[in-house]
Amino acid sequence: IKPKEIYDIGSNVGLSILYFHLKYPDVTLNCYEPCLKTFEVLCKNIHEMKGMSYEVWRLAVSDKEEFINLYHTGSDVTYCLKEQKDVDFEEVLTVPFNKIIREKNCIVKIDIEGHEFVLFKNLGGFDRILKDVCYSIIEFHCIREDLSSLILGLKQCQLIDIRQIYSHRKERTVIVHRY
Repeated sequence: IKPKEIYDIGSNVGLSILYFHLKYPDVTLNCYEPCLKTFEVLCKNIHEMKGMSYEVWRLAVSDKEEFINLYHTGSDVTYCLKEQKDVDFEEVLTVPFNKIIREKNCIVKIDIEGHEFVLFKNLGGFDRILKDVCYSIIEFHCIREDLSSLILGLKQCQLIDIRQIYSHRKERTVIVHRY
């Protein structure tokens, strides 16, 4: 794989950015992180990575442009977009996924804390969204009941590799595919 750009959607503090920079040092990294505290840590970490071409946005990626609430669920760098009771939240701007991808020969990493179902469902499914992406890494946050329908849908899109990683509270499925 020789991507021209990499899109890291849900960059968190930048660990995946470091990996991508080491593996593809000449590629532009496009980083999206909506949480203010996490964004500040991400910017500091990226600034310390010398020789990297990057752009960083404090935006959530979704199916449309709007303001939504981002709920803090633990430490300063953990959050979700699904409504939570009795937790702090901040309002963030979303940008549509199909508006940020500028390069067809790219890698896309998506880890958007449960919002991936909204993204894919409302933009027409996996095939339509990822048709021009050469390689994707997507972490789905879902409960057991959603897992079988998710895997069936992904197999119908002829995704190459589906790996399941289980946690004690909920399922997390990492999907890696190539077109």
